[in-house]
Amino acid sequence: MKAFHVRHIGASHIATGKPCQDAAFSFSSPELTLAVVCDGHGGDRYFRSDAGSRLATEAVRDCLREFVAGVDEAVFAGLPLTRRSAPSDPTAAANFRPTAADR
Repeated sequence: MKAFHVRHIGASHIATGKPCQDAAFSFSSPELTLAVVCDGHGGDRYFRSDAGSRLATEAVRDCLREFVAGVDEAVFAGLPLTRRSAPSDPTAAANFRPTAADR
């Protein structure tokens, strides 16, 4: 499975000079596919929303990295929407790194 993500700034944000307040991360390897999406608050009161969604994405990404490295694959055996193939590199899932586009 291939993973990708795209961020797009809306017309109202462009018109008011606000940054895109959403953040996303995706990762795909033969053993694992992850996607994290964090929606910013929007609104004038939430002027740090872009930083908050980025930090939330990074925190979830790091937690998932730690979880995947330590979870017994039997926990998810037979459950819908989960599949784990035999890893060609047992450390691949634990060692995924974001690219510059993910930051």
